[in-house]
Amino acid sequence: DLKKILKIKIKFGLIGTLGVLGVAGYYLWLDNILLATLFAITAIWIPFFDSLSDYQFVLQGKKHFKLQTIIKIIQRTLITMMVIATVLLTENIIVITFTYFLATTLSHYLAYRYTQRKYLKDNDEKTPYHSITKYAKQVSIQNIFFIGAGQLDKVLLFKLLGPAQLA
Repeated sequence: DLKKILKIKIKFGLIGTLGVLGVAGYYLWLDNILLATLFAITAIWIPFFDSLSDYQFVLQGKKHFKLQTIIKIIQRTLITMMVIATVLLTENIIVITFTYFLATTLSHYLAYRYTQRKYLKDNDEKTPYHSITKYAKQVSIQNIFFIGAGQLDKVLLFKLLGPAQLA
């Protein structure tokens, strides 16, 4: 059931929210209000931003690529129109960022609800959610280490050489 998976993804997205709020707090401590605010806005949307886009995997599994493409086109159009309207109305980067996350999350939510109503049933007892969640945790932890290892050389070069020599 996509609802159960969505709840699990949102729950683990809250961990990312805490991390980004930590980064926002760091920039607030450095008196960079703009970056702190932008990170705080990002933190609000983290649990929902990617979680709601799982509808596309249902469409891929059903081999409904045409419908998936149509939904993506509608989503991109909605997001683009909302962001352009916001840019024309204000130059405030905080409002523009908020609008982008709102438009993206809203479009993913609408597509998720459409897919859920059209394709999914409420009584799914065959899916082994416990083993899926366990596997997802293992893969997520592995990805954290792979991403960290992939960025470690860049951080070390920056710290050892400095920004001027690196440029």
